[in-house]
Amino acid sequence: MRCNDTDLEGVDLSLRSSVSWLVLRLIALCVLGGTLPLMAAAQDAEPDVHLDWERPLGSTCPPASVLEGDVEATLDRSVFTTPGNARLVIRGFIEENDSGETWVRLTARHRDGTLLGTRELRAPGGGCAALRSDIVLVLTLLVDERMSSEAAGPVRVDFGASGTALLQVLPRWTAGAGPTLVFDFDSLQLRADLAYFLPMVVRTRSGIEASLRAASLSLRACQRLFATDGNPFTLHVCAGVQGGAWLISQSEPESRPLQLRLLAQGLLDLRVGLRLSKSVKLELGAGPSFSLHRTSLYAFHDQNMRVLLYRVPFLGAQFQLGLVF
Repeated sequence: MRCNDTDLEGVDLSLRSSVSWLVLRLIALCVLGGTLPLMAAAQDAEPDVHLDWERPLGSTCPPASVLEGDVEATLDRSVFTTPGNARLVIRGFIEENDSGETWVRLTARHRDGTLLGTRELRAPGGGCAALRSDIVLVLTLLVDERMSSEAAGPVRVDFGASGTALLQVLPRWTAGAGPTLVFDFDSLQLRADLAYFLPMVVRTRSGIEASLRAASLSLRACQRLFATDGNPFTLHVCAGVQGGAWLISQSEPESRPLQLRLLAQGLLDLRVGLRLSKSVKLELGAGPSFSLHRTSLYAFHDQNMRVLLYRVPFLGAQFQLGLVF
């Protein structure tokens, strides 16, 4: 059996279409994977509080299981969960000094380390058991305060700037920069990045010289994979699309009007975040890009002779470094 060029082009086109469809499905799954849990949470609150109760050996203070049962009975719902699933961590520290006085300190923090509240209780020596109702009241208030604050502002919005490097997309690597907008819905993150990529000069043996550059808007949905209380590092997996225009400016053998060609790519990347302070976060993302439209970029040798400068490959890579505030 013989295969001609037309057969091979058909196979190549079918393969690219299949991979492009797979990329689009991954993007949809990433968005739905983060959105559906948010919708479910709005309808039925899941247990999302962890109580870390440091109870000294022989203490008269009630154990964590008793306190958790009292709080859940007060709120008439499940409240407490494992550390890995918690959005709110409450730590209880008990100190019984030599004078016989008992001191209980309760601290509530969001999973990202943000301090939400602190309460202190005192009791005479050996009287920690008498603090049970007070401790339950404080725990209930800390949970309610968190719920009220999240109801008032469930979405965190951050602005910043990012630099992006394109590899294996144009004939040589190129870099661009622009503003970044991030919407943080707890475990789901939505990102928008505008970028202008610096011009790259292309010269052919036939004497054609042109510069290639690009302007784009990237939209990503990111699902959090890792984040723990007090740890400055976070890890997200992201999927999205990048749309914009390739800009071709020909200068030799004669100047030509600016040409615009479609830029359309699917994006997948892993994104590592490092919180430098409460309001500043450094992020690094890396992953492949997939051309959803393999644009051909042309120049002109004579009035009626069009010459292929470059065809955008199907598979490339992007690296992005950014700061958000």
